[in-house]
Amino acid sequence: MQPRVPKRKKGIETRQKILDTAIKMYSENGYYNTNVEDIAKTAGVPVGSIYAYFEDKKDILYTALEQYNQLIMKNMNGVESLLEAEFIDLKELLKALLEKVLKAHEILPDFHHEILSLIKTDRIIKANIEESVQYIEGKVKIFLETHQDMLRIKNPGLTAGLLIRLLEEFVHYLKFDYKENETEQLCEEFVDMFYQYLAKKDA
Repeated sequence: MQPRVPKRKKGIETRQKILDTAIKMYSENGYYNTNVEDIAKTAGVPVGSIYAYFEDKKDILYTALEQYNQLIMKNMNGVESLLEAEFIDLKELLKALLEKVLKAHEILPDFHHEILSLIKTDRIIKANIEESVQYIEGKVKIFLETHQDMLRIKNPGLTAGLLIRLLEEFVHYLKFDYKENETEQLCEEFVDMFYQYLAKKDA
């Protein structure tokens, strides 16, 4: 039977309950240590209800990832308006960008960590994450092109990719590996480093 998208309130709520339960279990136990029966039992729904809305546990994962990405992109909305502003303080923009990415990593952090562990083995997850990253990269590239006269860069596209990917790695380090209490100072150093890299001396 082909999975269906529910239209009635009860069906919508049941489908979302399955997704919420799966996200929690994937986060706590790992994707490979969770099966459909576990999800059904924890969600308090029959196994048949899961297959009414999803093909298998991978389909649940992909659907959960889509919802997660929507939350992340909603969080990034404020940065988009800054990037599109006619006049901008470069250092303040870098601070705002870092703050937004840090904030995004507070949204279901354990699920995000599990997704990162699956990127190397799942091309669909990798493509999904890459699409989100490239979207932000594109916005940053347009900003760099628009304000290139006040910057010391030669290739906005390469610089946008470098900024976003280093920013992502830096935030992963802070969230998952860094154990000290000097996070604020470390963020200031990161922003200052990129500011010195981007800005002309007389900017």
